[in-house]
Amino acid sequence: MYFSIRTNKDTTITDAKIKGIIRSGSNQGASEILELFVLTQSLPSRGKSRILLYFDTNYLSQSISDGSLPTSSVSYTLQLINAPHLGTNPTSFDLLVYPLSRSWDEGVGLSMQDEGLKDNGFTNWTFANSTTNWTSGGADYISTISASQ
Repeated sequence: MYFSIRTNKDTTITDAKIKGIIRSGSNQGASEILELFVLTQSLPSRGKSRILLYFDTNYLSQSISDGSLPTSSVSYTLQLINAPHLGTNPTSFDLLVYPLSRSWDEGVGLSMQDEGLKDNGFTNWTFANSTTNWTSGGADYISTISASQ
């Protein structure tokens, strides 16, 4: 049995310097593509990104309670698909997944490459929403609970 859950909101945030502009105030909440990267090759472009995903866990809990989802022998899979792009794909990498410990606003940014892109909504490397900073840059997460592949 397969059961799919889609995100209710998502965005990409970054601390990268791209095309000479620091993008820590940007987000990609309105983009259909989430960008996961680490820029290490050149000094003009350095930094990393994080993908933030929000799933309605109330819906998941309700589905377990009403019996439409099993309570044991369950595995969860996060499916990401590579979008065609001009960059080089790594031959191997580690992807770590952590639950966030703070709520956040999705934002409406489209691309970190846009020269005029600023906050466009709100979540970015520094802020969770318009009134709350992340405790440390790049999102507040629970490091004692994780998954990796």
